[in-house]
Parts: sequence; structure tokens; C-alpha cells
Amino acid sequence: MKLETFQYVASKGWSIQKFPELDSEQTLDIEIIIADIGLGISSENLTRIFSFGFTTKPKGHGFGLHSSALFVKELGGVLQVKSEGIGHGATSIMTLPLDSILDRSEIHEGQV
Repeated sequence: MKLETFQYVASKGWSIQKFPELDSEQTLDIEIIIADIGLGISSENLTRIFSFGFTTKPKGHGFGLHSSALFVKELGGVLQVKSEGIGHGATSIMTLPLDSILDRSEIHEGQV
């Protein structure tokens, strides 16, 4: 991690719980995991949920997960959803490179 990144994190009052030794070619990723105990997602639908226009809701449009995945990809990250199937809930995992997030925050900080 770049020293500037660490200083930025500290200046915002955030903390880094684990600070591994990284060489100049490695990056530090942030993972945000959200799990629920809802209906779950069938294995058939897991392969389709990020497709534009896909929905299981009667009044859905199929834009939400698709646009979310595109946004995360633009930041250099990955959005995944896992489920053991119907009746087992689902887990969403968003992985973002810390340096990419901080670089964009600094650019837009004065424009908020």
C-alpha cells in the first residue's frame, strides 16, 4: 500500500485492522460482505442475476444488480453473489481495490 493511501485512510478517521506487508506490485482490497437469511437464489438464477433486464419480481426492471456490477467493475472491483439455493439465504461480496477507491475519492472530494 502506498504511504499516501495509509495517510488518507488515517486522515478520515478510518482504521486498517490488518496491514500486511505488500510489495510495489500488490494492492490491498476491501471486501464488503452482506449475508441474509431470505429466500435464497436458485443455482439457475445465480448465473443470470447480473444480466441486463433479468428479474424475478413481477414489477422489476432488472437494472439494479446489473448497474451495480458495472459500477463496481469500473472501480476495478468485483461483485459476487453466493447462495446454497432456495431456502438458504444469499451472500453478496463486493471486493474493491483500496488504492482505486481513494484515488477517485480525492478527485471528487471537493465536488461533493
